[in-house]
Amino acid sequence: MRVLGVLTRFELVSRTEPHDLLIRGPFADGSARRRWLNRGLHWRARISSPWRQPAQPLRLHVSSENPFAENYQNFEQSGCDFGLGHELRVGDLRYQRMPHWWNYVDFSTDGIPSPGEWIRLGEPLQQEQLLRPLDWNRSGAQRAAFVASYLNDQRRYLWREVDRALPVDGFGRAFDASIADHTRSNFTKRELLSGYCFNLCPENAIAPGYYTEKIPESFACGAIPIGYVDRHAEVDFNPRSFLNLYDYLPGGVAEGLARDLACPQRLSELTETPLLTAPVAIDGLVDFLRLVLVQARAD
Repeated sequence: MRVLGVLTRFELVSRTEPHDLLIRGPFADGSARRRWLNRGLHWRARISSPWRQPAQPLRLHVSSENPFAENYQNFEQSGCDFGLGHELRVGDLRYQRMPHWWNYVDFSTDGIPSPGEWIRLGEPLQQEQLLRPLDWNRSGAQRAAFVASYLNDQRRYLWREVDRALPVDGFGRAFDASIADHTRSNFTKRELLSGYCFNLCPENAIAPGYYTEKIPESFACGAIPIGYVDRHAEVDFNPRSFLNLYDYLPGGVAEGLARDLACPQRLSELTETPLLTAPVAIDGLVDFLRLVLVQARAD
């Protein structure tokens, strides 16, 4: 929405009102109430203009959600005209990849407004932080912080395994029931992680292209990321710049992590390797959304 605001003036309206562009999320529009509403909107349009077909808005599918969540629909399943999100769809001109972690990057130098602070993170991610080697919290606790709002079975398993190789301190609602939600935790990741040498930051699901803010936030805060992403993550991140629990699965997570933590060469590599190999290609996203707007106006 920040990019759209740069490209055009727009008004947000109810879907019951005429509109040129419908931006929908990744979850199925499948409730009985929603189906009846959509049917009513269709017939109202037909009655008001019986001599012509009601205009159909251009539909843009946007997703940064866990693709294994209940009722999730990917771009193809949604039937939308264009799509924007984390899917790896090389060569599809209808789709633009924008992984979720881009949302937290400061693109103000590219003309895209950015908030001065994010509730959970604090100061936005700066690309120069990710394009240079880790500014490691060498004086921090030789432990891993783990910030989580909830724990699924996968995360519980990884937490237990990592704790066998490296002590883990838990923070967030998953570890403190007095915290209402992640927006009211009374700490920012920049504040918290500055006191730790490592940060356990597994994704809540393994899927090609699904990489959230967890690894880059940890890197920017000076804590070596201990992530959990598939091997396609190299499309976004240099795999030598963080520890990936996914790589340890065949031989044992705790054993593989302990081996790397005890290896001076691997630790040197982690503190000498930038997370990004090139700046984020924001121009491609801007051009794509400009195309969507031109198409919406044409329709």
